[in-house]
Amino acid sequence: MPYELIVAEGEQCVAKNRNAGLAKATQNLVAMLDDDITLPPFWMSQMASVLDANEDVGLVSAARLGMNLQPQRGFGPFAPGEVLDCLPPGTCWMYDRDRLDGCTFDEEYQASLVEDTDFVYQVKAMGLKTVATGDVVILHECNATNSNPEVYERNIGRFREKWSQ
Repeated sequence: MPYELIVAEGEQCVAKNRNAGLAKATQNLVAMLDDDITLPPFWMSQMASVLDANEDVGLVSAARLGMNLQPQRGFGPFAPGEVLDCLPPGTCWMYDRDRLDGCTFDEEYQASLVEDTDFVYQVKAMGLKTVATGDVVILHECNATNSNPEVYERNIGRFREKWSQ
């Protein structure tokens, strides 16, 4: 598949870095990847095929294994071809920007905590599904760099304020 690679890193919060990368992107199909994952061959075309086959899917993720090769938080492994409706973490995503109609990351979140869940909720609020596919299994090293309890509590408070009914 033809692609462009944009590395969005810096001294900003994760949401700002991701939005800065999105602002530079020229392609419609976007993959967001954390820096602590290992991708299998053909991951890009397999995830894109889920979007192509399902117009009601706003975002597709992968099955996720930890370094011990055990599923992380219920994210796989699934059967090949299986697509699970879920709230996938931002470790590895692909989506169609046209389908998400300008959806961006909320830059009020600090560090790398909860901003991905907020994005998933935005996608679901558009009436689209968020899924994970069993056709792509990633290895996630799970760097625990954002374990600051004050930041976590602040971000959870922001999330609850924004999404609680």
